[in-house]
Amino acid sequence: MTGKGAFATEWPGAIPGIALLKVAATCVIALLLATPSLINKRPVEQAVDRQPMIIYLLLNAMFGLAALCQGASLAAGIIAVFNCLLLPLAVLPQVKHHCSNSPP
Repeated sequence: MTGKGAFATEWPGAIPGIALLKVAATCVIALLLATPSLINKRPVEQAVDRQPMIIYLLLNAMFGLAALCQGASLAAGIIAVFNCLLLPLAVLPQVKHHCSNSPP
């Protein structure tokens, strides 16, 4: 057996790129098989989920505090400003927009 790691070959003179192509082909086949099950067959209007934005802001605040503890006050200030700009997206109610060419 020649080579190291995941791309070890069983025979001498084998092309190492072939293993990568096999992995890529397997990924494409898996995506083609899984995608139809992920598509919503009966789309209905769903409520806006705010949890991911709140988690993002909390993690971002944690990184800002870590930057402040390390003495990087400029980076902490930039993170704080952007968190304050993004906070209304997480808290305020979402307004529904209708396209002008579609019926209300």
